[in-house]
Amino acid sequence: MGEDTERMMVGGVSADPQIVADEVVRVVGLPAGSRPRRTVADGSDYGAEIINDAAEELRLRLARRMGVTPLLDRI
Repeated sequence: MGEDTERMMVGGVSADPQIVADEVVRVVGLPAGSRPRRTVADGSDYGAEIINDAAEELRLRLARRMGVTPLLDRI
């Protein structure tokens, strides 16, 4: 399974779990209010950013329809 996972990686990026730890440290170190709701800590480039962007747009659309967009700034 490890070899199969490595084949999914692009550009020589490793499947090393340290990638996840580094991303957690990066996000926690961001100022409050600027932290992303979702992030990708993965070298496989399978399209998670596209999915996250779509989910964010749907979340914003729903918040606008409900009239609660000011609540989104509290994170």
